[in-house]
Amino acid sequence: MGAYEYHGPFMIIDQPASLTVVAGAPATFTVVVSGGCEPISYQWRWDGEGIPNENRISYTIESAQDGNEGGYTVLVADDCGTEILSDPPAILTVTAPEGVPVAGLAGLAVTVLAAGLLGALRLRRRKE
Repeated sequence: MGAYEYHGPFMIIDQPASLTVVAGAPATFTVVVSGGCEPISYQWRWDGEGIPNENRISYTIESAQDGNEGGYTVLVADDCGTEILSDPPAILTVTAPEGVPVAGLAGLAVTVLAAGLLGALRLRRRKE
């Protein structure tokens, strides 16, 4: 067929799915396309902004945190110039480890640090 082999209509057949993960766990979004002119390119986006160097069929956040929450899409393009944006956005929700609210993790760290410092001060006072 020549330089641009056509493989039928270019379309997303499996949209990235929304995910809920525990803080610190990985989160992976994947898209599946069909047809078009190869090669196929991918550009992952978070809340509408391109994510630098994320241009594979899947996008993984190795350790999801509450700051990663939002909508993830991917712009898929074929070599014939057709572009498709996944829709709707896949929503990432990050939950806290059982019993600890995600926003409370920073507060928990401060509390543990403060308790350690107070304990050290008490020991020092006993020695004096």
